[in-house]
Amino acid sequence: MKKIYIICTLVLCGFCAFSQANKDKKEPATIVTMGGKQISTSDFLWFYNKYNSYLDDSLRLNFDDAMNLFVDYKMKIFEAERQLLDTSARFKDEFNTYLQAEAKSFLFNTNQADEEFTKMEYERLKKDYHIEHYFVKSSRFAAPADTLAAYNKALKIKKDAQRLGSLNKAIELNTKNDTAAQKTSDDLGYVTALLLPLNYENAIYAAKKGDVVGPIATDYGYYVTKIVNIRPTFGQSQVSIVVFYPDAEKSDSSWAAIKGQAGAAYAKLQAGVDFKTVSDTYNVHPQLKKDVGAIGWVDNSMRFDPQLKEDIFALRNVGDFSEPKKYEYGYVIFYITGRESMPSYASFQKSVAQMLKTDPSRKNLPQREMLAAQRNLSKMKVHSAHVEEFIQKVDNSILLGKWEKPQFAPNKPLFSIGDSTYYYNDFAQYLELKQKNKSEADKGILVRKRLEDYQNSLLEQYAMTSLANQNPQFMAIMQEYHDGMIIYELLDKEVFSKVATDSAGLYDFYVKNSQSLVAPRSVEFVQFTFHNAKEEKAIVKVLKQPAKIEKGIAVLRKIIPAIQIDTIRHFAGDKLHADIDGLVWQKGIQHTLPNNRIIYITGVFEPYQMSFEESKTQLLPSYQEYLEQELMTNLRKKYPYTINRGVFEQLKSGN
Repeated sequence: MKKIYIICTLVLCGFCAFSQANKDKKEPATIVTMGGKQISTSDFLWFYNKYNSYLDDSLRLNFDDAMNLFVDYKMKIFEAERQLLDTSARFKDEFNTYLQAEAKSFLFNTNQADEEFTKMEYERLKKDYHIEHYFVKSSRFAAPADTLAAYNKALKIKKDAQRLGSLNKAIELNTKNDTAAQKTSDDLGYVTALLLPLNYENAIYAAKKGDVVGPIATDYGYYVTKIVNIRPTFGQSQVSIVVFYPDAEKSDSSWAAIKGQAGAAYAKLQAGVDFKTVSDTYNVHPQLKKDVGAIGWVDNSMRFDPQLKEDIFALRNVGDFSEPKKYEYGYVIFYITGRESMPSYASFQKSVAQMLKTDPSRKNLPQREMLAAQRNLSKMKVHSAHVEEFIQKVDNSILLGKWEKPQFAPNKPLFSIGDSTYYYNDFAQYLELKQKNKSEADKGILVRKRLEDYQNSLLEQYAMTSLANQNPQFMAIMQEYHDGMIIYELLDKEVFSKVATDSAGLYDFYVKNSQSLVAPRSVEFVQFTFHNAKEEKAIVKVLKQPAKIEKGIAVLRKIIPAIQIDTIRHFAGDKLHADIDGLVWQKGIQHTLPNNRIIYITGVFEPYQMSFEESKTQLLPSYQEYLEQELMTNLRKKYPYTINRGVFEQLKSGN
C-alpha cells in the first residue's frame, strides 16, 4: 500500500510538472485567466473536442456554450484542489485502480500481443519438426551452483554431439560413469506449435535440419535437442477408430485373439462393409460405440503418441482406413472422415486463447516481456552472494508458513532497481507476508521464487513511475481521470451529500418554495383486473351495492383469489395511469377499461398545497439543482476570470 501511495503521489504531483512542461513547449496564447492562473488554448481545445466526441453531431456544442462549460469545469477543479479533495486515502486508492489499469494498457497491449502471438503460432503450425532430445533436470530456482552445473553438463553434451555428429554418442560419452543417468535421447517424433514450452519451441523453430540446439532453459531444466527432419505439415484429419483391447493381464493368448478380431474387422472394411457397422460390431468402449468411433480432429499439435499421429497422417483421403496398428494398449483401425490442410484460424484462436490462460510458459507473456525489458531499462543489479547468505538465515519454518522475520543487522543490499536499493529487511517484510506454501519442499527454491515475485512487483512500479514521468499521453489521460474524480468529490461534498442528509436545508428550501408545490387534482379508485366473464360478472354484482362495497371486496378476495384488486391514488397528468385522465371523475361511479379492468371511484380531491413529506420526491431534484447553482454562484465570486477575446475569436473563425 505504501508503494501504491508513492506512485499515486508521483503522478498527482506530476500533473503540475506536466502542465508546466506543456507551457515550456510554447503553448498557444492564454485563452482564460482565472483566479490569477493562466489557462492555455490547448486546455480549452482538449475540453471542446473531448466533450463533443461523446455527442451526436446534431447535439454538438458551439464555441460559446463550450467556453461557458469549460469555465465552470475549471472553477470546480480549482476549488476541489484548494480543499485538498485529492489527498484522502480513499481518493488515492480509487485513483490507483485507474492508474494501474491505464498504465498496463500503455506498458503492454495484451489484446494486440495475443493476436500477434496467435498469428506467429498459426504460421509455425505449417511445419513439423522431428526432434530427439536429452534433458538435464534443474529447477530455475535452484542454488546458482546447481544451476550452473546442470547448464555445463547440457552444454558439454551439445558440443560433443556437434563434434561426434550424434546426440546419442554424446550422451553415452557423458553418462558412462553415471549409473543413474538416462543413456539415450528421447525421440519425440514430429512436433509442431503449442506442444513444447515456448522458449523451447522458439529455439526449435529458429533451427535448421541437422542442428543440435541448446542448452534450452526451462523452469525445470535444460534440453539439448537435435533437429532430425523438417517437413510441411500434413494438416489435420477427422478420425474415427475401432479399438481391440487385450485382457487385463495382456497375455499372449489375449493379444493373439484381438489380433484375429482386428484382422476380421479390417477384412470387412476391405469387402465394403460400412464403418458404422464395423464400429457397432467391434467397439466395446461405451463412448466409442455411442460416437461410432469418432475421436474428432487430430493434428500434430496434439499430445498424442507420435507413432499414432504418423499412422493417422499416412491416410491422406476421406474414406481411407488403416490396417490394424498395434500399440501398448491394443490394436487400432483408423478411418478418415474429414481432411483439412490446416485448422481454421478461428478454431486455432480458441486453442491459443486457452494455452495463454493455462500454459505456464505462455500465460502472462506480455507482462513477462515487459518485466524483462524493465530489468534492462532500470539497470537492475542483484547481489547474488547476499541473496544466498539471506537464504541461509531463513530457517525451515518457512516451509510450514510459520517463519517470523528477524531484524537483520547488518542490513545488506539484495538488489537495486534504478536509483533504489532494497535490503534484507525490505524483502524479509515481504517474505513474511507471502510465505504461504502449498507444495515446495526446498527452502532455497521457495525463497528464490518469492524474491522474484518481490522484484517483479517493484519492476512494475518502476515502469509505472517511469511512464508517469516520461509519457505525455499517459499523463493527459491520468489528468482527465484526476479531474473527473476530484470534481465528483466536490459535488458530492457540496451537493449530493447535502441532498441526501441535510434535512434542515431541504426543509428551508421547501418553505421558500412551498407556494409552487401544489398537488394537482387527483382521484382515488379501486381497480379490479379479471380473467374471464364469470369474474367480470361477480365484480359488477358487488359494485351494484355501493354501501356494502368493502364487504363485497372481501368476499371477492375469498371466493375468487385470482382477481387482482388494487387501491390507487392518481394525480392528473401522471403517465402511469394516463387513461384515467380522460374519464369522468365522480365518487361512486365505475368505468370499464381495456385489458380486463374495471375501476370504481372512491374519492375525488381538488388541488392543494403539499406537505413537506408529500413534496420530497418532487423537491429533491429541485433542491439538488438549487445547490449546484449556489455552488457555481459562489465559485464565480471566488474565481473571477477573463477570456482573451482575440484568441477566442481566432479559434472560432478557424473552426
